[in-house]
Amino acid sequence: MRILILVAVAGLARICAAAPKPDAPRSASTDWPSYNRTLTSERFAPLAMMNADNVARLRVACTYDLGIDTGFQTGPIVVGKVMYFTSEKETVAIDAATCKERWRTKEEVADSFLKVNRGAAFLDGRLFRGLQDGRVVAYDASTGGKVWETRIGDPKIGESVPAAPIAWNGMVFIGQAGGDNYGVKGRMYALDAASGKVVW
Repeated sequence: MRILILVAVAGLARICAAAPKPDAPRSASTDWPSYNRTLTSERFAPLAMMNADNVARLRVACTYDLGIDTGFQTGPIVVGKVMYFTSEKETVAIDAATCKERWRTKEEVADSFLKVNRGAAFLDGRLFRGLQDGRVVAYDASTGGKVWETRIGDPKIGESVPAAPIAWNGMVFIGQAGGDNYGVKGRMYALDAASGKVVW
């Protein structure tokens, strides 16, 4: 199945792009920097311009076609006027108002059974995500250039890192998966956001 994305979230893209005006300062409180937006996972957008009276008028603003056959379970995030999302192997940044691609990067990893990734997290100008081969990677959010990578799972025994991380207080929190299929022992990690070094 070929994935045409952002139709379901284009209303969010339009809202994020519509307020405030291009030359007006943005507040970080209107961003959606991680899977559930906040550390306490409210999934609530504090954008007053969308309400019960006008929500029915939301329309698709734009679409972006990944052009590949893959699973798509990412939680898109929005920081400033940029939307970031992931597939199993790729990470993409687009303009939230026009869906114009800003950058797109792909990691060379072996195909996995589920072909999924749940998303990325943003902190201090960097984007963080896990991969099916057990790595966590950090990219420069402006360019897509890789900053660091750290391996926390062993794909030879079925470990992978499909979860969307949490980025906070200079650290990236993420765990590896595989216990449901292979009986491996799950672990949680805190990585230094600047270097990728395992803190605990």
